[in-house]
Amino acid sequence: MEGRPVAYSLPAGTLLTESVVGDAKVPPPGSAVAAVGLKAGQFPPGLRAGNLVMVVMTSREEVSDEPTSETSTSWNATVMAVESPPNKETTVASLQMDNEAARQLATAREGDVAVVIVNGGRG
Repeated sequence: MEGRPVAYSLPAGTLLTESVVGDAKVPPPGSAVAAVGLKAGQFPPGLRAGNLVMVVMTSREEVSDEPTSETSTSWNATVMAVESPPNKETTVASLQMDNEAARQLATAREGDVAVVIVNGGRG
């Protein structure tokens, strides 16, 4: 197996076998992995790899002399990894989702995204 890449994202300490090496299988065709920075209150504290989630993006439209209006868009995703660097206020979640959803998520402004664990999310 030496010199061959792993085909899947694996947790640290996973035993390498023939079944996990080869061409990349993650993300599958038509999917992408997007990273999103989250602060406390934008995600459940128990968020972890393997959770099925709904990613909600809100956008605010400000028109002069009128109240601000807010719209939201949501997508389904699978959490691939969650990183909380020490002494940092931002947690980074890697989310596998369809290509178009990942593209739209990449345009989100800081603070406009929330992650919700959904049924079947291994909570």
